[in-house]
Amino acid sequence: MWGYLHLISWVAIFILTVAAFIIYPKSEKSYTILAMINRVFYILVIFSGIMMIQYSVEKGWAIAGFKILMGIVTIGVIEMLLSYRKKKKPTKLFFLLFLIAVIITVSLGFYSLVSNRSYYYSITRILFIRRKFSSKYIAIPAPRLPVTRRGKIYRRHHLR
Repeated sequence: MWGYLHLISWVAIFILTVAAFIIYPKSEKSYTILAMINRVFYILVIFSGIMMIQYSVEKGWAIAGFKILMGIVTIGVIEMLLSYRKKKKPTKLFFLLFLIAVIITVSLGFYSLVSNRSYYYSITRILFIRRKFSSKYIAIPAPRLPVTRRGKIYRRHHLR
């Protein structure tokens, strides 16, 4: 449940930030409303992140700390972006930082979904299947692969 709330809140923050960034020159009142709604979603993200921190710490303290740090940095960059937009200062740097911070934060958030065993094993298992007699990789997600021995394909229940 907390994961869904966290994900929906981040999506809402992204959409509201882009909407507020675009709408500011046209309507200052709408900008203020969008910025305030954005801040409510910050609270939801922080609260749901606190509730989910136990799952991240199980994977490792370093990645959990970096996820927390990047979440706070992303919120800070969003606030700086919107405040610079309201003061009519140049915002290209903060918009670029916003996009980079969002990409890093989202990839760190989804990292814990694929890191069941080890990072290398999970990425290669989910993203790539190695073909026999070839060094090429094909992108077919398959949770249960047939096992090959001497050119024959065996199912897992045949090997017991």
